[in-house]
Amino acid sequence: MVLQSRQRFLYNCSLILFVRRAQGALEYLIIIAAVIGIAAVVVYTVSGVMLGQSTSASIVSCKQAATDCKASRLLSPNDPCNNCATACVDLASGKEIFYGATYCCTTGKDNLIYADSPGCGLVFSDTFDSSNGWTGFSGSCTLTGGWCIYSSTALMDSQNGPHSITHAQSTVGYKDITVSFDAYTCGSPAWDGYEAEWMKVEWTADGSTWTEILNSNLIDPMTHKSYPLPASADGKLNFAVRISAYDYHSNTGYETECTQVGGNLDRSIIDNFMITGTPVV
Repeated sequence: MVLQSRQRFLYNCSLILFVRRAQGALEYLIIIAAVIGIAAVVVYTVSGVMLGQSTSASIVSCKQAATDCKASRLLSPNDPCNNCATACVDLASGKEIFYGATYCCTTGKDNLIYADSPGCGLVFSDTFDSSNGWTGFSGSCTLTGGWCIYSSTALMDSQNGPHSITHAQSTVGYKDITVSFDAYTCGSPAWDGYEAEWMKVEWTADGSTWTEILNSNLIDPMTHKSYPLPASADGKLNFAVRISAYDYHSNTGYETECTQVGGNLDRSIIDNFMITGTPVV
């Protein structure tokens, strides 16, 4: 009995010591977690302050660039205002301070450049560095026909067709919709009784009924095109634009009078595509 009591006493002592150590370890872990939590809050707060300061500085820089652009265009209407591309980018994130900030700058709308601005009516823009939501690309620039990306900025087509690409873009929240782009087609005066290269641009408000705004050939050199659309294009969820290009002959008959593009003379190009509108307040 004495031996059992002694063993029970030693067991109870060991259990108490283990519990106290466990409590100490738990308290230690709680302290560590609290320190880590405080450090995270401090880092988050400091990062937020730095990010806010970076955005504020970028807004000031963008507004000044827009003011300079507006003044410069009084003397040189075709000034591209290239400084806007860097002045309107947040230094911390590397992104525009808001969607369309660069467009606000290049159009001289400094009064619309502020934090959380809804922009200056830029619904969609594309310089064709990637497919960027368009459907219908062939994936490579070959002579078998089809649209492709070339030299990071241009959209091209080769022989036969028609070949089409389509971009669906909601215009909800906008009115006074305008579609604009730079276009180029390469064609000879006649080839088997036909003009060689043609380009057609259409838009739809409902995704099924298409309205033509361009159907032309011999757009050489590259020419800027702009088309204000009727009120039926305003605020449409299923708005879309379709661009088609086609020719009537084989790839053995390159037109020698056209500017050579991508190693071939038989091409059509779209670049600097934009959909703009007026934000509905």
